[in-house]
Amino acid sequence: MCAGPWRPILLKTYQTAFDVVHAAARVSSSLESSLRIDVSLKGGLTAAKFIRTVLRDSTGKTVVEGEQAIADPSKLESIFKFDLGKDKVALWWPVAYGNQPLYTVETTLYDEVGMCICIC
Repeated sequence: MCAGPWRPILLKTYQTAFDVVHAAARVSSSLESSLRIDVSLKGGLTAAKFIRTVLRDSTGKTVVEGEQAIADPSKLESIFKFDLGKDKVALWWPVAYGNQPLYTVETTLYDEVGMCICIC
């Protein structure tokens, strides 16, 4: 009988990391789209200085990006809101009614010298 781990174990440590990254897309009745990204951090926030968020299409091309400084280290949450309008993103249509394009949201946490602390 065999017991215990049979694959390599990887231990990750951090001072500051993302706790939750939640992206919510909205489309109005006039087909105007927007993207809201809620970010929550955990750990010691003294090293975290700014958050950068990028929306990319399926080819990897950047559609929209934004940065937000973390002014108050005791504040654990940040909110990004991108108004995308009608032409920046292609809408997702039901099967047989149109395309279902995929997009990727990448959120990165940086320290004061611009070094990446955490990526999600």
